[in-house]
Amino acid sequence: MVRSGQNGTPRGLIEDRGVQWAPRVGLAYNFGKTVFRMGGGVFYERIATFTIGVTSNYVTNPPVLRQSQLLYGNLATIPTSSTVAQPAAVTRLSPDGHLPTTYNYSAGVQRELPFQTVLDVSYVGSQSRHLTLQEPFNYVPFGSAWLPQNQDPTLGPPKFDGTTTLPANLYRPYAGYLAGSQYTFGTSNNYNALQVAVNRRAGRGLNLGLAYTWSKALGIGGSPFAGLPGVGHPTDTRKAGYGPINIDRTQVLTFNYIYDIPFLGRKVSSLNNRGGKLVFDGWQFSGLTSISVGSPLNVAYGISGIDPQTLNRVITGSEDVAPRVVLTCNPNLSHGDQSIVAYINTSCFAPASKGSTGIDSGSNRVRGPGIHQWDMSLFKKINFTERAYAQLRLEAFNVFNHTQWASFNSFALFDSKGNVINLPSDVGGTGGRFGFGALNATRGRPRIVQIAAKFYF
Repeated sequence: MVRSGQNGTPRGLIEDRGVQWAPRVGLAYNFGKTVFRMGGGVFYERIATFTIGVTSNYVTNPPVLRQSQLLYGNLATIPTSSTVAQPAAVTRLSPDGHLPTTYNYSAGVQRELPFQTVLDVSYVGSQSRHLTLQEPFNYVPFGSAWLPQNQDPTLGPPKFDGTTTLPANLYRPYAGYLAGSQYTFGTSNNYNALQVAVNRRAGRGLNLGLAYTWSKALGIGGSPFAGLPGVGHPTDTRKAGYGPINIDRTQVLTFNYIYDIPFLGRKVSSLNNRGGKLVFDGWQFSGLTSISVGSPLNVAYGISGIDPQTLNRVITGSEDVAPRVVLTCNPNLSHGDQSIVAYINTSCFAPASKGSTGIDSGSNRVRGPGIHQWDMSLFKKINFTERAYAQLRLEAFNVFNHTQWASFNSFALFDSKGNVINLPSDVGGTGGRFGFGALNATRGRPRIVQIAAKFYF
């Protein structure tokens, strides 16, 4: 334990990194109807108090806060009872104080095509360094629950399998402290994407816009935009945690359109009058469509009749580290093979065997439900004078009322023989309607229709 600004400890508990240089560079070259563009830059983020409280967690460190336990007493005896100091919770922040840094760069070609259309093809990349990593502190080692010296004599003859072990706080590496976290700046993320856009913007008539992205966002867990750090592993953080991060969307397609419907009176002369214009002129149809794959996630598991802490002690020998489910095949089904009760291939999962270190499968290897939404609008313009007019609007969000699933049951419960038992009841399991692998929540995006009138003067 140290104090800020004393005995060589820097003020603020972390080193001052000094002036940071953030250069930018950009280049554009015109080849007639073709333009080449490229650029890059260095960007920094401040070390902030995250959602879970990285830099504010020091308020729980001793001697600021100490928790005591009262044994064998009641409310009436509190004033005269003696207390026992409980193990202290400790949070540490690495003193090197590296600033989270992002290197952004891109290169692309824009080409003018016929019909007043522009094509844009670009490579976009990003490398993030010195991101915050939540590393384990004072975790009990792997296999320590099986050692003779860590067995509880009050539970009868020791079994050395994790079921007769002492409470973990009695044999941690640093006695008197709980398992905690130390936040370092030792992780990184990267993003690489092919981005294609086609746009036609040319006044009245038909305006079109299409954008497609094929990308990968990889790193050590966490949520960069939410300020949540990556989660470390006691022995091999990169092997345990490196994979698609929660903002990864490998394929995203969006397109929009605006169509000014031609006046019917131009083709039918009998309608080319005041009444015909009132009914058939001034119509406009527009829409926006979003199609995207879902976010990556992990599948957790348990064994019937065994609580999570006991499972950890039995499989990894460490009460603090849970085993990860084993993947025996690709669990992601094709769109045509998915159903409400079987969104993933549940036969691809198996429990970890004894001796696991929690790296039994890669991170975020399962893909959640995507988005497939169509929004459309129909406008009618009614002119009163040259400057005054009204606009009638009929707008529909999720016009086809396509169900937007948000998640599926991602917890597998095995029996003692390694069989999944909490499958949906429709496929013979005991998990009920929303058993393992079944879609179980929507994004709350039903069809919404609104009618409006807007006046311009």
